[in-house]
Amino acid sequence: MNVLFDAWCALTPRTRILCWSAGNVCLGLLLFICLFYLGGPALHEQREALVVQREIVQQQWRAQYRLMVSAGEAHIAPDEKRLPFSPLDFQTSHRRLVHWLPAAEGGEMALTSVWEAIPDVFVRLAACGMNVRRFSLNVEMSELLLTLELERLNEG
Repeated sequence: MNVLFDAWCALTPRTRILCWSAGNVCLGLLLFICLFYLGGPALHEQREALVVQREIVQQQWRAQYRLMVSAGEAHIAPDEKRLPFSPLDFQTSHRRLVHWLPAAEGGEMALTSVWEAIPDVFVRLAACGMNVRRFSLNVEMSELLLTLELERLNEG
């Protein structure tokens, strides 16, 4: 080991810089070859597999959506069987009505809720014949603030 160290120190500074630079260039080339030349085909195959998987998943979602739409149309109740809509009905032990701004065909409703109670809001709105045009979900302290823009469903 001392022989290598002595040989290195015996070289002129210019030769040491050239050797050090040549070693770094060789190391860089080796890294480049390993990453891009050897790993390139594998990365390309992975990308192609991901594209195929993404297309399969999109087709499954489209099929599920078509099933949900067809099943949803079959289960829409006429106006006589629908529950009456009242924003106060959404106040439970897990939800609290923050504000209700009525409009001609719906309105805006804001609720504070725990996460588990949020899906029930959408089920209740559908049972009341209300459509959610837009919604947002934000964190307010330790609760979630659910803001909904609603409109009444028109059968005709």
